[in-house]
Amino acid sequence: LSHQASKLVSELPKGDSFQERVRRLITAELRAGDPSASGLAKKLHMSARTFQRRLLDAGTTHTALLDEVRHT
Repeated sequence: LSHQASKLVSELPKGDSFQERVRRLITAELRAGDPSASGLAKKLHMSARTFQRRLLDAGTTHTALLDEVRHT
C-alpha cells in the first residue's frame, strides 16, 4: 500500500493551486490513516475554518477531495 500511495503522489500534478496541494496532502495522509480536515489544516498552518473557506472559494470541499483521491 505504501508503494501504491507513493506512486499516486508522484503522479499528481505539480501545480501550486490550493486544491492540488490539498489533494497531495490527502494522498500522503491516507497512508497514516487520518486525512481529517482539522489535521490537514494544521499541516497547512491554518485554522480549520480558513481551510474550509479556502476550499469553498476553490469550489470544492474536504469531503469531495477526499472522495476523489480515494476513487483515484
